[in-house]
Amino acid sequence: MRVAAGGLLAAVAGIVFLSGAWPAPARVSPKAKVKTMNQPIAVIRNAMNPADQEGRKLHAHGGSMIKVGEKWCWFGEKPRYRNWFFDGVNCYSSPDLQRWRYEGTALSASETGNLSHSKVAYRPKVVYNSRTAKYVMMLTECSADCSDGHLCFATSDTVTGPYTYSGWCYGAGGKHVMDMTVFKDDDGQAYVFYSANTDRTGHWVDRLSDDYLSVEANAGHPSTHDRDAPCVFKREGRYFLYFSECTGWSPNQGHYVTASSLAGPWSEESPFGDAATYRSQGSFIFAVTGASGVTFIYTGDRWNAAGSSGAGDPCDYQKSEYIWLPIRITGSRMSIRYEEQWFLNIRAGTWSARSLGP
Repeated sequence: MRVAAGGLLAAVAGIVFLSGAWPAPARVSPKAKVKTMNQPIAVIRNAMNPADQEGRKLHAHGGSMIKVGEKWCWFGEKPRYRNWFFDGVNCYSSPDLQRWRYEGTALSASETGNLSHSKVAYRPKVVYNSRTAKYVMMLTECSADCSDGHLCFATSDTVTGPYTYSGWCYGAGGKHVMDMTVFKDDDGQAYVFYSANTDRTGHWVDRLSDDYLSVEANAGHPSTHDRDAPCVFKREGRYFLYFSECTGWSPNQGHYVTASSLAGPWSEESPFGDAATYRSQGSFIFAVTGASGVTFIYTGDRWNAAGSSGAGDPCDYQKSEYIWLPIRITGSRMSIRYEEQWFLNIRAGTWSARSLGP
């Protein structure tokens, strides 16, 4: 075991736990321990404030997850310069979604111009482009007053970076881009989902170019409401899109819509989570696929903003936490329920709230 500031790494029954201010482990029967000795079980405890394997606090807010081979890579924002301006993107890797190794700064802030300390850039998303054999990172960038929102692009030959700035663009038709996410469909075509809140035109999805480095055309208009923090996944031919309301750093009621085509029609909005989405805002949704099924995981940021809200208000990244919750899906409906602790069988692609069994 290693005890370090910001976290405790403890090996228990062959399972690695990451813990900071988490509750003590639940009691497990000897029979359950035997069942899990050879099972790749990830124990998820909320709210997470984890450390990497060197005991340093893990900073990956607003980020994304990509699996390459047997390695999961988690990208996210470095603590913002003076709480607001861009300071780079971190990358962490793990074989089991429990033990996190710091891979370094995947994308560094530049001295001037785009992606510099004078800009606000956030929500880094990474996808692999098989046509170009490049990993592509996309972020939202805007001015300090949240005006002139647009997409920025960076590329790398390796998933962990370093990434090199490759340009920027507005949304289709010149729309300003604020909170965004990227989705790669089954056929390899990639799309960007984004809010155009400063334009007051709602939420959009645009098709990206073949190299994923520019926007080609609009592909859909999922919502006419002002929404933030989009997260999207596809299950059995249906697209599920989560987004939050627009209340700055303060949590709010999540919503979702679904469609069988990105062009629509999209469903009416339905609530997602409780009135504050369990005090979180969506960062990304990722899938754990195994031999017995697929678990989609909602990853949310619990911003620590001392009750403040609005553009430019300080957020204490050092005290902001994470929550991971399994999504329950029935047909075209999805929901989450808060679990203090739950268990993910990575090999099987299944989860349980009560047992360490597969």
